[in-house]
Amino acid sequence: MRPPRRVLLPWLLSACATASSSPQGRAVVPPAATLDAALEHAEPRARRCLGAGDRVSVEGFFDGRSGQYLVERVATASPSTSVRVQQCVSLALERARVQPFDDVRADARWEVSSPAPPTTGARPGASAAGAGDEVVGEVDARAVLALLRAEEPEASRCYEDALRGDPRLRGRVEVRFTLSVDGRITAAVASGPPGFRAVGHCIVGHLRLLQWPAARGGSVDFVFPYRFAPAGS
Repeated sequence: MRPPRRVLLPWLLSACATASSSPQGRAVVPPAATLDAALEHAEPRARRCLGAGDRVSVEGFFDGRSGQYLVERVATASPSTSVRVQQCVSLALERARVQPFDDVRADARWEVSSPAPPTTGARPGASAAGAGDEVVGEVDARAVLALLRAEEPEASRCYEDALRGDPRLRGRVEVRFTLSVDGRITAAVASGPPGFRAVGHCIVGHLRLLQWPAARGGSVDFVFPYRFAPAGS
């Protein structure tokens, strides 16, 4: 059974029922169904962050100016759910968008749970990944590069978001990450010039959402550079 999806603040429900448009013709607060649809569209990526038995609840709001969902608080149903999983879910749900609206914010809470029932013991592949951390492994490098290339539009969006705050921002971000034997990124770090911290964090968050080729015989380290400059420069 899927968990309850929507818990909106009472004032938001009231606003939806009594005010639906502004003098300029834009919605004051999007209907609850619109907020649900946006979060549901982002949920499949969030579910890929979870292991067996994980359940993560987020509280946040849709920003009226941009229409983006922004996470403010994260809670879990199990103490075994790692911080990395919580961050991964948050980044995935922050992909949710609605049309910009005239109110400042529209609050919404969302819950993402693993499709598998809770189990006891270690998660599948956890011991193998840990054992491989000190062993040099092999992986299909072409498949890894293809995924990185396919994800470049997401990296560009991370940069464009930062560019709004600093139109002159330009430089090179280097991402280092480790692939484990279960096809997951077990460690990742981004480095770059001043002003690129948020860009690197955003890129790493998106890369963690992908299903990577499984390494054979142990984990494998990668380094991948991104170069960014404003359009036309």
